[in-house]
Amino acid sequence: MNSEVLHLKKNFRYNLIKIDEDYYILDRDKPYFLVYFLPFIYWMVPKRAIKISAESAHQLQTIKHINPDKGGASFAYAGTSMAIANFLGPLAYMFEIDLPPLLAGFIVFLLLSSALYFRFTVSKTSKRSLMRQLGLHDNLYYCTMWVVPKSLKRIGLLLIISPVFLYLIAGGVVGFIRYGSLFILFVFTFLFTFYLFLNSATVLPGKNTMRFWVRQKRTDSLMTKSESGSL
Repeated sequence: MNSEVLHLKKNFRYNLIKIDEDYYILDRDKPYFLVYFLPFIYWMVPKRAIKISAESAHQLQTIKHINPDKGGASFAYAGTSMAIANFLGPLAYMFEIDLPPLLAGFIVFLLLSSALYFRFTVSKTSKRSLMRQLGLHDNLYYCTMWVVPKSLKRIGLLLIISPVFLYLIAGGVVGFIRYGSLFILFVFTFLFTFYLFLNSATVLPGKNTMRFWVRQKRTDSLMTKSESGSL
């Protein structure tokens, strides 16, 4: 069985999956909270995938076979990171403020809640965009799909990265409440926001990067004109 994972145009939440000659839309953001905070859980639970026609799939297909200069980009990112670190390092001590623990905790709660709300907003926007593009409703042909990477290294990497991120974020929260450093506040807020998007690494783009198990679940007659007769 040949498979390929494709991106969707201007859509962060979904992937287009091609298995042999069939096309499916796969949601990477379900179940909520579990995959946000423990991304590897995604591989352990079944997913609801929607089967679409080849015509609809081609409208959404956006992968362009371009080989970017990954080495040059890596050096650029590293250089930028070092420059920012050298600039912010001496300023870190200037941003220490004396806050009561209760107020510091409230600030932490407000910022983390805002980051989580932003993550949900991105997810909801992606869903509305997909439904608008294809005119899909909830009552469509769909199936149950299990997904897991073929590479054990990918699985192990995410299993290691997740607790490291959580440890750093928790340490940042404690550090800000204890020392009142705005630099620490900025760092752990950035890490937390980035971590909420880490579940995008659970489904890897490319050919035969993932293992898929598909089981038909339901076929409904309620379909839009654009999809009826082709599913």
